[in-house]
Amino acid sequence: MGAGAIDLEASLRAIFERNTFSLVALVFVACELTNSLEDEVRYIWRGQLNKVKVIYLLARYFGLAGLISNVLVLLVGPLSSTTTPVAHCRIWFTAMSVVSCSVLFAIDAISMLRVYALYRRNVKIGAFFASVLITEATLVTTCSSQHVGKVPFSPSCEVEKTPYQVIFFTCGVIFAQCSLLVFTFLKRQELVGQRQVPILKLVFREGAWISTLICCA
Repeated sequence: MGAGAIDLEASLRAIFERNTFSLVALVFVACELTNSLEDEVRYIWRGQLNKVKVIYLLARYFGLAGLISNVLVLLVGPLSSTTTPVAHCRIWFTAMSVVSCSVLFAIDAISMLRVYALYRRNVKIGAFFASVLITEATLVTTCSSQHVGKVPFSPSCEVEKTPYQVIFFTCGVIFAQCSLLVFTFLKRQELVGQRQVPILKLVFREGAWISTLICCA
């Protein structure tokens, strides 16, 4: 088997794995949306919209739209070929980065607002989390604007080397999640033996899941 055939086989394998993971992600999110649709209609769509509901809907459906677009581009769009122009790869990578970061910021904002509510809208707590979110946004904007154009891609649009600067953004995300967990844990300890607060259990449980998923990713 020649070198060209080996390269083609490797590219096809990479495309298959990429497409499979993308489809699995879309199916998982679609199942989760379907499973929780009744609760969403009851608690989100009924009644007046507020900031938290708007952020929630943004995270939920902007992410879904991004996944659907991603699958279409990968399966039948310009990225379905084994030899994709680097310009197309860069556009796709930038678009997916925008979607991912937007959803991440929305989830963080909702979690921070929940913790802020736990502390009875304490101004210092609100200012702290606002500064954390702004720092996250600044880090990802700076990193993306300076390094997305330099990311090398393979012919199948696989990122060949991730810029080391992404570690700064990763540290910011981890710090935000750790802060949420710490503040929630402290409030939980403060209320030990008192009446259970539903939002406290919700924040602690979901915060733990989100932190675990981000750290594992």
